[in-house]
Amino acid sequence: MNGIVQPTCPHRATGFSVNMMSHTHCQGQNATMESFMYQIFLEKQDNSDTSTVSDLLHLSFLQSDLKLAKVPECLIIQLHKYGKKNKLYDWIIPSLEMDINALIRDSPRKCSDCGKLASVECKDCTPVAADEDKDVIQSFCVDCYLAKHGKKKHKITNLSVPLEVTKMFHKIAEKVDEDDIAEKTQHLYPEHRMELFSVVCIETSHYVAFVKTGSGDGEQWVFFDSMADRQGDQHGYNIPEVAHLKNFRQQMESDSLRRDMKRHDFSKYLKRLLSDAYICFYRAVKKRTSSNMDTNSQTTHA
Repeated sequence: MNGIVQPTCPHRATGFSVNMMSHTHCQGQNATMESFMYQIFLEKQDNSDTSTVSDLLHLSFLQSDLKLAKVPECLIIQLHKYGKKNKLYDWIIPSLEMDINALIRDSPRKCSDCGKLASVECKDCTPVAADEDKDVIQSFCVDCYLAKHGKKKHKITNLSVPLEVTKMFHKIAEKVDEDDIAEKTQHLYPEHRMELFSVVCIETSHYVAFVKTGSGDGEQWVFFDSMADRQGDQHGYNIPEVAHLKNFRQQMESDSLRRDMKRHDFSKYLKRLLSDAYICFYRAVKKRTSSNMDTNSQTTHA
């Protein structure tokens, strides 16, 4: 491996030896380090008891002035959680998929307001928790930035947009009506998506795991607990549990999930996942997948 950590970089990450690595760039200090694991540190900016891994990751990168130097093949995210009670949010939803384009250095992105080519990123323009459809990292074209900010003294960062993308954008903009520019230039913005394939959960000292198996129509999720039960005392043995989580994706993507969390109206498996998620494992999406799962959850003991 050829990873090197610059001591001037404020990025607090830990790691162990694997082959797939991502490059993290500290914008303000011109330092690049290689790591496959990122530990989320952030200052909470809302009173909500619920968030998502995608939102927390983007906010952590924004507050720490970090960017990924390239698209990672694998990304391991350690959530901000210590013990049973010391955590920023009571419920954290592991995003099944997330677009990390705004986290990639030199990757063109569209204006958060009008959809045209963005040229600046504003660190102080973060949406409130109720704006679930808003980008956590707000990017603007020059016109929208000036119109929205006026005399506000926000901290902005000029985006490094590839020259060929800028030229292509202006070439298209010259040929179409003003109202059609955003629609006609959508293909200029890449979609770098990561998919969740495993979550390690811990409440106090015992780890359990949620693991994705298969892909596409064959995608399934299972829950694994190596010490679900025990036979005997000192000279006994642990009995593991494997539970097939049917309809897992539909439950996680349900519009009622946040409402169900407030009422604690979901299965013991979802409750364990949403309240105790600690380490999330993501991999780059090669192509979009679909799911075809049944309902209910069945448990088998090995």
